[in-house]
Amino acid sequence: MRQFIEYGADQAELDRTLSDTETYFKQALQGANTRNSRQLAGSLVDSMADGEVFTSPQQDWDYFQKLKPSITLDALNAGVKPLFAGDGPLLWHEGPTLGDFDQKAFLDTYNTVQSAKVAASEARANKPWPYTDFGTPAKVVKREEIKDLGLTQLTWANGVRATIKTTDFKDDEIGITVRFAGGLSALSPAAKPPVFAASVSDLQEGGLGKLSASEIKDSLTGKIYSVGLSIGEDATTLSGGTNPTDFATQMQALMAFTTDAAYSPDAFARLKSFIPDYYNQLNSTPGGVFQMSGAAALRDNDPRFTMPSEADFLATTNDQVKALVDRQLKTEPVEITIVGDISEAEAEAEISKTFATLVKRPDTPALPADGLSLHFPTQNLNRVFEHQGRADQDLSYIAWPGTDFMSDTQRARGLTVLAEVLSLRLTDIVREQKGLSYSPYASNYYSQTFPGYGYLSAVAQVKPEDDQAYYDAVAGIVADLKAHPISDDELLRAQKPLLDRMDTDLKTNTYWAGALPGSTTDAKKLDYIRTRRDQYKAVTAADIQMSFPVEGLRARGGLDGRYPNLLRFLEAIHARPAYQRALERGGPYE
Repeated sequence: MRQFIEYGADQAELDRTLSDTETYFKQALQGANTRNSRQLAGSLVDSMADGEVFTSPQQDWDYFQKLKPSITLDALNAGVKPLFAGDGPLLWHEGPTLGDFDQKAFLDTYNTVQSAKVAASEARANKPWPYTDFGTPAKVVKREEIKDLGLTQLTWANGVRATIKTTDFKDDEIGITVRFAGGLSALSPAAKPPVFAASVSDLQEGGLGKLSASEIKDSLTGKIYSVGLSIGEDATTLSGGTNPTDFATQMQALMAFTTDAAYSPDAFARLKSFIPDYYNQLNSTPGGVFQMSGAAALRDNDPRFTMPSEADFLATTNDQVKALVDRQLKTEPVEITIVGDISEAEAEAEISKTFATLVKRPDTPALPADGLSLHFPTQNLNRVFEHQGRADQDLSYIAWPGTDFMSDTQRARGLTVLAEVLSLRLTDIVREQKGLSYSPYASNYYSQTFPGYGYLSAVAQVKPEDDQAYYDAVAGIVADLKAHPISDDELLRAQKPLLDRMDTDLKTNTYWAGALPGSTTDAKKLDYIRTRRDQYKAVTAADIQMSFPVEGLRARGGLDGRYPNLLRFLEAIHARPAYQRALERGGPYE
């Protein structure tokens, strides 16, 4: 802060910022005619609630163009010092108690920083983006059009496969998923792999062999691209989102991180510096505690799904993370899914320039003997996870063993309809009649990877003293569902929201980007898309009555029903209109 006050910004910094800002407004303008209606409606309502003026992408673009000539380096730097010229600053210390907080030491540290000499930051020149030529591509050896789903599947001579679906759902939006088959199923639970540490480490922050993370940002200033790593049950994926103009750069970035990720030790060290506070935060809420313990409990403590203790995380090395991720990215079969505002020819051309240059890999991942073994618990079925937060916070959770998806897709989807029926009953009885919880709900999870694994769950935030009353209410609901068939009206109330969501899903890039990966090697995944609506409609009241599984795991005190894991937490955040508004404006959401 002091360096910025005394020396200001340099021209290169301003140029990068203006370029990124202009790119953001241009991207919004180009996609203005195909904005998501739900998000648009939420933004309109939020702007009224916040007393703000709602503006269109065209208005934002015009305003920025009008403002841009006045944003000179002199004007910017002249405005810096006045911002810090008033009284203050206010120094803020926050914690559950004052504890051993040393106010004098706190102030002394601040005064020491204020009196220290600072020098101007070194000017940073943008390095050219070096990842543009990856070698000679293999040729396409197979091309198949799947007309009923509007997509094309390709196979190159080096084994790389791709699914390309051109859509007009949203202008200037392209999603890319690079799938490396195997994922968690390629890891032996006996080896206790550091899955959690690898999942939360930021591959992009670790940089590339030829560019650090900050140099990448400088080199690609003004470009729309992203690189995200995810370790799933049957695959590890790199994903990105871009537009037609920057599609080539996006593909180059994904290829670069596949072949030349640097895994900077400094980046992993920075991640570790946040871990103590992160674990303290998790321990302070029921949801946080369940995030630490619940996923493992539901999977009979399989190490691949177990969040390590703070000490174990801090003991994990950068080399261990690198070894796990590198094995997936550099040895496993590659499949690419591209969905959005891009032609088949353009998508094929960029795959040929990037991933089609890879050395041929095996057609299938190498799975250890215990790789596909995953079990619902059979012992210690009454669990209590204690948190360190408020004593009146409690969340109660019950799960029943279900089924996987592929062995019986009709039954798996029947259990999803059953979960909708159970949610309706929970609302009617737990919320409306008994007043035990405001937002109880049920859900069904089925694995598409691990044979036989899945579970049905019912969750509610209740007061600790109402925990048993909640379980008794759920037991009563379950007994009634087993004893009596539900009415046609209740079945319709459960099915209709599912069917409506399916109709909406088919008109979004997000759905297709999630449904298509893996389909080039398993054609049944395309059938799942074709049959899901009919299968949900085929569920009968008799199916609901017969399909309730036996009682399984109970947990209390540690699950936040809204966010049972980090993925659902992020999904919930992303669905908030306030987040979407912040995203549209390019500002932070905290």
